[in-house]
Amino acid sequence: MPERARMKTLIKISVIEVSVGVLLLLGTVTASVIGLQQLEDSSSWVRHTYETKLRIDEIQILIRTAESEQRGYLLTNKSIYLNSDYNKTLQKLDKPFQTLLEAVKDNPEQHQRVVDCYMNVEKRLRILYDVVSLVRQGRNKEAKVIIDSGKGNLTQIQINQLLNIIKEKEEQLLTLRIANQQKAYRSVVTYLIFGEVISLVVVTGTVWTLIVRLRKQLLKA
Repeated sequence: MPERARMKTLIKISVIEVSVGVLLLLGTVTASVIGLQQLEDSSSWVRHTYETKLRIDEIQILIRTAESEQRGYLLTNKSIYLNSDYNKTLQKLDKPFQTLLEAVKDNPEQHQRVVDCYMNVEKRLRILYDVVSLVRQGRNKEAKVIIDSGKGNLTQIQINQLLNIIKEKEEQLLTLRIANQQKAYRSVVTYLIFGEVISLVVVTGTVWTLIVRLRKQLLKA
């Protein structure tokens, strides 16, 4: 075979080997991009779940604050303990509840629990501030009747149960989403390492093969 023909054949083989390596590398890069997107999605869901838990905690704190204010007023009869009225407290609770409703809109069961919880919170606040209003008017007996009925405590128990279930479900989702996040991270790292190895092998192998073949050609010459 003429020297020029041999060189052309050698170059063609090298080009084929490089092309195969490039295709493998492109496949690895594509897989890495997909893995990164999955990692971003899973990370977003993890942040989403933490945000949901924060809103639940915020709701519980606001309810406890309203109860403490009522208790402080009834014990001391000093208005200094009443920093909010019914409408203001409910207004403060609107934002975390709306955020919570938005966060669980893709989960019908959780969404219904949040709706039920809001209705119970509204009811609980109405009882709290009705008692305060009656005491302010000197109608202590009527206020005592409401307190002794236990409706407020029963409503608070229902609120706590709902919030605990909502939080428990979010904890389960968080565990699952963190696992997915870790899985996506491991996949990305694996793809990137695999890509680096392929690149190194292809480049090294191609250069080495080319050198060996050239040496053979030179020895034959």
